Amino acid sequence: ANERFRVIGVASAEVTKLAKKLGVEWNISAPIGGYIVELAASYRRVPFFGLDVGQKVPFVAPVGAVYIAWSSDEEIEEWIQRAESGPPDDAKRERHRQSAQAIRIRGYSIGIQSEVYAKILDAVSSTTRSAEGDDGSEQVLGILRGTSSDDYSLIELRAQAHHHVVFIAAPVFDAARRVIGALTLLGFSAPLSGNDINAIGQRLLQSAGAVSEALM
Repeated sequence: ANERFRVIGVASAEVTKLAKKLGVEWNISAPIGGYIVELAASYRRVPFFGLDVGQKVPFVAPVGAVYIAWSSDEEIEEWIQRAESGPPDDAKRERHRQSAQAIRIRGYSIGIQSEVYAKILDAVSSTTRSAEGDDGSEQVLGILRGTSSDDYSLIELRAQAHHHVVFIAAPVFDAARRVIGALTLLGFSAPLSGNDINAIGQRLLQSAGAVSEALM
């Protein structure tokens, strides 16, 4: 993994420093073959949403918006369509688009506490324990097909509003400005205001930017 994903070695030291200052945990993940795969982490498991290294979830809306936000409109539509199994839900589609757009403008994504995360963890963990070769992807896909971006991430960030944040993630780019991974902070113990979230997000962007520059 270190040979194929050079981002692991470069990013670990950078994100470790920031996470230590903030008193939180971190992980590094990447979009690989239609999945979001956890490549490295400072923990084995944290509350709410912390996959083990090597675990993966389908790369379909609303998961992975931080990886798709800088892509073409066509690629964003494909990401949205992969989460659909029935007639298109125009309202849900539009919120997925708005989520990606907000991340591109803001620079980072924000996961907010909901039962979706617990369901995903349960699906991945139970299949890992019980059935060899079953990674829980089909169960997770079923969960995501019933999930809107509003149940998964924070789209509108308001300065004084407080939120139970599950994660804050920033993209890592290659020389062609393609998103090849993400640095994620998680394990926040108390609600955060919009101002607090943005302050952390800006610091994470600096770390992710340093990683991107080192990889170019």
